[in-house]
Amino acid sequence: MTLPELLHKLTDRSKKNAVLAATYYLLKYKSREFVTSSEIRESLVQAHYPKAAGMNVSDVLAKSAPWVECTGSTERLQLWRLTPSGEKHVLGIFGGVSEELEHDVEKLSAMIEQVRDQHAKEYLQEALRCLRTNCLRACVVFSWVGAIQVIRTWLMLKGCAQVTAAVRKHQQNSKAIATIDDLAHVKESILLLAAQDLAIFDKNEKDILENYCLDLRNKCGHPGKYWPGEKKVSALLEDLISVVFSKA
Repeated sequence: MTLPELLHKLTDRSKKNAVLAATYYLLKYKSREFVTSSEIRESLVQAHYPKAAGMNVSDVLAKSAPWVECTGSTERLQLWRLTPSGEKHVLGIFGGVSEELEHDVEKLSAMIEQVRDQHAKEYLQEALRCLRTNCLRACVVFSWVGAIQVIRTWLMLKGCAQVTAAVRKHQQNSKAIATIDDLAHVKESILLLAAQDLAIFDKNEKDILENYCLDLRNKCGHPGKYWPGEKKVSALLEDLISVVFSKA
């Protein structure tokens, strides 16, 4: 998610909301603990927000209580961050996020922190950012891509000969698997069957991944009018964390 995309989601594109949105973007998407008014202004300039170069961001921030707070200064520049009520306000001006979803986000965030593999964790953190900003289809697709990458890695650890045999059991004309890139040519449903055959997953886990997660990913990843609900997407993330990412 880029700042221009977030600004486009604003229900009210006022100067104050733009500053708060840019602050949220820097804190959440760029993993900043605090931000300065200069950094906020520069991000708005790069996002082509009208008249951002001449904006008095410090004055906007000073008049934005209780949504922001100053936590100190460095090199005579004040350090700012959003308050908890500020985060809720920003999510609201992005189109509204339910309190129930906020609860799910907090729960999933705690689960993600327990994931040991840093690469897998980064996929999930990106997916969670999509969930927080109500980009539900993107959340589904992104989290599934991360899960498939982890599964391909696990398969290769079983050895090329075993993986080739397991894939050919369900797809007879498959080429021999020599590298992890060769698995990109294998249907994802076949990958899941091969993973079950090689004892990476049991049948229940495979069924969850195939019949729910992959099915939802296909509905979200292909052109169409389908839009998943918040709870459905939260449940998918929870299943992927439990069955795949928590073991990575």
